[in-house]
Parts: sequence; C-alpha cells; structure tokens
Amino acid sequence: MDIWQAVKGLYKEKFDIPAYVLDFVAVYDVLLKCVEGYSNVKISRYVSQDTKYISEILIRYFSFNGWDADLDFSPIALYNRCNGDILRYKIDVETVTNLYDKECINFTYFICRRFNRIKKEISEKYDSKS
Repeated sequence: MDIWQAVKGLYKEKFDIPAYVLDFVAVYDVLLKCVEGYSNVKISRYVSQDTKYISEILIRYFSFNGWDADLDFSPIALYNRCNGDILRYKIDVETVTNLYDKECINFTYFICRRFNRIKKEISEKYDSKS
C-alpha cells in the first residue's frame, strides 16, 4: 500500500473523511490557480511541480489541459461576484475582456462551477472535522 492510500485510510477511519475529499484537498491549490486564470507554467512554479503534473490534475478534475498563457481576468472572481448567475457572468466577462469567444466564456463558467462544488465538498466534509 502506498503512503497516500494509507493516509486516506487513516482519515476515513479517524475522522470519517472520504478519500475523494482528501484528493480534492491535495490538489486544491492547483485547481484554485487555474480558475484564477493562471497558466500551467505559473501554477507549476507556484506549487513546485512539473507542468505535466499540472495538466494531469486539470484533465482529471476539469477535463482540460489548462491555460497556455495567463488569462487577463480571474474567472472565479467574476463567477463569485455574479453568485454563479451564468447570464451575469457572461456579461461581466465580455466587459473585462474581448479575447475569448462564447464557447470559452461558457467553459470558464463551468470550471468555476465545478471548482465551487469541490470547495463545498471540502468545507462540508473536511473543514468541519479537521
């Protein structure tokens, strides 16, 4: 058994925290930096990991490879400001940048929504018990 599996087993046994939530906690910084609009290169420097590792995480949790370059806005900041309202989000994104097409705007919205669901799972199942 590898160490990470043992840690997840211990947290399940001692704190009743599901293994998938610990997986979320382990990659939280990578996911956060992505939804903040940082490129894979910048994220890799931030977490001191290879860009291939960053891409693997983003593929696993967001089903895409990550940003080639930093975005000129923070998708999660706009998403949170709009309280998740997709129409307001689209208007706000179009107001702050003209570099992204409608498909990209929809995509940034959906990864922010996914990120907030992960954050909620962490809060409900990890933060309340740690």
